[in-house]
Amino acid sequence: MFKRVAILEPFVAFRSNWQRDQNRSRTRNITSRDMNRIKEDVATLFERVLTERLEAGGYEVVDVAGEDVMLVRPAIIDLDITAPDTRTAGRSRTFTASAGAATVYIELFDSLSGDIIGRAADRQAVRRAGGMLTWSNSVTNTVEARRMMGGWADNLVAFLDLHYK
Repeated sequence: MFKRVAILEPFVAFRSNWQRDQNRSRTRNITSRDMNRIKEDVATLFERVLTERLEAGGYEVVDVAGEDVMLVRPAIIDLDITAPDTRTAGRSRTFTASAGAATVYIELFDSLSGDIIGRAADRQAVRRAGGMLTWSNSVTNTVEARRMMGGWADNLVAFLDLHYK
């Protein structure tokens, strides 16, 4: 039985042509530096949310292999942020009906043998109630991302509870 979990650093990748599409529709361009910062922020947030939910579910999160340690390799792919905050000077506001979408892909391994235990993938899009336009910025995007990631983390905890507790 697995009582502890080790989480590898989450991999994050934007959907194909995301930067090009963003730069076509914006007055300020998304740079490679912006993309790297966003990917780092998303990976950090996802690891934090996974850790919080696993610990709340009674699982110790560790960074070593062991007999009772499951290794989790998380990835967020096809990341599509509708209105990324580029943290540039100036007054502008962006209103959207959706914060964006992403796909989670998680692989689970026995940390000692390396045997694959399972794989899961799930695509989620953030839609606002009634399709209403709301102000989008780094704070609102983070709230929506945390909500989406929390759902994925809760599903992982439920899976572990069902099969390994």
